[in-house]
Amino acid sequence: MAITLLHGGPTIHRSPAPSRQVLVGTIEGVVCMEHDSGGPGWHVALRTLTDKHIRALLIEPESGTIFAGASHGSIFASSDGGHRWERRDEGLTEPISKGNHYAAFVAA
Repeated sequence: MAITLLHGGPTIHRSPAPSRQVLVGTIEGVVCMEHDSGGPGWHVALRTLTDKHIRALLIEPESGTIFAGASHGSIFASSDGGHRWERRDEGLTEPISKGNHYAAFVAA
């Protein structure tokens, strides 16, 4: 399942299978939450881009690449599930959209 939290209200997209991982964009980067099948609940498995205010997350379904949009027009991409990120905003002259954006999704 994927969950996108926006200023205008939530949008929910369902994946074909249950997931044990959630990536959340926060004011302190991307937080990866995981649920162990035998465990009682969710725990923080990874924190990345901790010096960035992440305003949007998107997964490209064919490649599995995760994109993170941050404050001040920064865009980052990860091809390893969010462990390593590279900047992908070269050539952008100004932010595409101004205002508050919040996003989270569950990776399948």
